[in-house]
Amino acid sequence: MEISHTFLVKERAVLNNVYHSKHYKKQAEIRKFFGELFSYEAMKCKVKFNFVDIVVDHYIVNGRIPDTGSAWMVSKAGIDFICKAGVLPDDNPNYVRSIKFNSPIKTDFWGVGISFTEVDV
Repeated sequence: MEISHTFLVKERAVLNNVYHSKHYKKQAEIRKFFGELFSYEAMKCKVKFNFVDIVVDHYIVNGRIPDTGSAWMVSKAGIDFICKAGVLPDDNPNYVRSIKFNSPIKTDFWGVGISFTEVDV
């Protein structure tokens, strides 16, 4: 049986080119903001994972579709804080087999979804 869970934060992602133009203190605020949102979602999760594949979905409402993976900073903060919440021991290669970024999806809300799927070692 495949075990998976998606952590969804309905907040407009800060794209990498915008993030890198900010002062390092503002960058830290952005990482903390998104990390805490994902941490909150992770605390609601009753599943613990050991070895996973991760899939990142970036949801947009309108405008130009950004590059695939352009929200990697938000995703990295999310993965780090999900691990801190105890859902996965760490995000190093001993626990994460792959991270896949899907192309951005136009929908009726802004957001980022991070899906963990347990895989066999």
